[in-house]
Amino acid sequence: MSHAATNWLAALRPDVVANSEFRVLFHLCDCHNMSQGCYPTQRFLSAACGLSRSTVNVALARLEEKGLIWRQQSIDERTRRQRPTRYILGFEMTDAQEPCPKTGHGNSSDPCHSGETRAASEGQDTAAPEPCPISKTRAVSENPQKPCPKNGKSRVRPAGHKPVNKPENKPNARVTREAVAEQDQGDQDTDAVLRMWSEKLRAGGYVPQSALSPMQAQRMVALNLITAEELKSAGIAC
Repeated sequence: MSHAATNWLAALRPDVVANSEFRVLFHLCDCHNMSQGCYPTQRFLSAACGLSRSTVNVALARLEEKGLIWRQQSIDERTRRQRPTRYILGFEMTDAQEPCPKTGHGNSSDPCHSGETRAASEGQDTAAPEPCPISKTRAVSENPQKPCPKNGKSRVRPAGHKPVNKPENKPNARVTREAVAEQDQGDQDTDAVLRMWSEKLRAGGYVPQSALSPMQAQRMVALNLITAEELKSAGIAC
């Protein structure tokens, strides 16, 4: 964690963020590096915070709405794949970030600006393109439209219709193995994070109580990473 991120996090009022939001924000600050930025994966944040990925996503969205972070996404022009998301923290934002209507990102030199907005700033003609003439007169498909099951005729099969026997969905062995391997990898990532916290506590470092859940603390004791007495002396319940 950089000193700038530490000072900024310590200066936040307690009523600004909820418990889950603070956990996510704490680990974002812990991953921050002044020279390289902040690029943690969602898998790491989920394991470090002891939260599900959906809860992490909700917390990130709320932090972004409050202007405390800004998720910067980009595409690798060579591979056409999305690069790791960069998290820009509040103290790194030089200008006030106004939320973008589509993504919630700040619009200060932000790639989520539309071409129309950029053209207006450069004094170019921003006339909106006319809609396709086909869409104004008829459906794109030349086939006659069929009524919706809710609003039109019923599509229930007539009596005597023989249903088609569908093959049973059997679990794919390869998919099952991949799911088990991914779960094992997730457990290893979680244990690695817990090992990091135990080393920090034993070295006399400060770890906030909200950074570790009771379940995580019990896991640390079960792995013999730290004793329950050491956790209690640090103010962490297990």
